[in-house]
Amino acid sequence: MVSKIIAKKIGYQDLEKAYISGIIHDLGEVFLSNFMRVDFLAVLDSIKSKPIKLVDAEAQLLGTSHCEIGFCMAQKWNFPESYCEVIAQHHTPGEATVDPILCAIVNLADLFCGVRELNYGGLEWVSFNLVEEEAWQILKNESPKLSELDVERFCYELDDAIPDVKELVASIFTAKK
Repeated sequence: MVSKIIAKKIGYQDLEKAYISGIIHDLGEVFLSNFMRVDFLAVLDSIKSKPIKLVDAEAQLLGTSHCEIGFCMAQKWNFPESYCEVIAQHHTPGEATVDPILCAIVNLADLFCGVRELNYGGLEWVSFNLVEEEAWQILKNESPKLSELDVERFCYELDDAIPDVKELVASIFTAKK
C-alpha cells in the first residue's frame, strides 16, 4: 500500500505494479521464516541489539540474503524481469537497471514501514532521512517536482495509511475460528 502511495505521488505510471512489488519484495523472508526458521530467528535476534541492517546480518550469519533467495525463487517461477529486480535490488536501488524507479519506490516504502514498526520489531534504532536516501535521489531525477514537495507533509500522508496497512496484515494473519 505504501509503495502504491509513493508511486502515485511521483507519477509512476503503473500503480498496480508498484503495489504488487511492495507485496512481493520480501519473498526471500517468507522462505527464510518458513524453511530456515531457527537460523532466521537467530538473524532477527542479532539485529535487535545492534544497529545492523537485516540484509547485512543475513549475509554475515547465513552467507546469503533474503534478496538473493527471493530473486532465485522469482526467476525459478518465471516472474517478470522487473519484479525479479525489485526482489533482488530493493535495498540497493542504485544498482537496478531494468526499473530503478520501481526499486527506489519499494526501497523507500520498505524504509518507511521499518521506522513505523511494520517489521519484526525491536529495531528502535532504525531511522532514515528521506532526502539523504539514494532512492529519493533516483526519484527526484525522475520527477523533478519532488524537490518542491513538502517532505514532512508527505510523511504524514504515509502515516495516514499505517492503520489500513496494520488492519490488512492483521486480517491476513488472524486465525479463523
